[in-house]
Amino acid sequence: MSIKNSIGATLSIERFQGFVTVIIPISKNCGNEKLPVQDVYKDIEDLKKVWPRLVEIIIFPFEHPSVKYKDLNCSDFDDEYKKEGRPIHIMEISDLNGPSAHPLLKTLRKDVMRAEELTINTPQYFVLNPSWSKLQYHYSKSLSDMRDVLKEMIKKMVRSDEL
Repeated sequence: MSIKNSIGATLSIERFQGFVTVIIPISKNCGNEKLPVQDVYKDIEDLKKVWPRLVEIIIFPFEHPSVKYKDLNCSDFDDEYKKEGRPIHIMEISDLNGPSAHPLLKTLRKDVMRAEELTINTPQYFVLNPSWSKLQYHYSKSLSDMRDVLKEMIKKMVRSDEL
């Protein structure tokens, strides 16, 4: 399976094996003064910098169905979305659910959650071990919670010599 990033490059999903991989669906964030998209991406990039050689982070932006994006100024999102040289991987915008959802999100949703849809209004992410043989689903968690989840998975890897 391959995924296309925000600047149009195609990445093989196999390139992420060997890393603890975090997959985060995030609603497209336009003109939000309380939580600017720059701050969201910076916080996630800072998390990646804690374990630069052990962790990969993939973001799947999606358009929230209740937001009228055509009525918003999305230049802040567009600037961040197309920025190159990031330590994290931002994928092309896709639907979160339904036939237009990215195949990787569909697989995670069906195989892990055994659900027809991912929740739209709840923060959520998936964490895969380096061999991609174990998958965890987390929801309603903050970035500090994500840091703790990653720390525990990395400790287990070190103890089991999975690195």
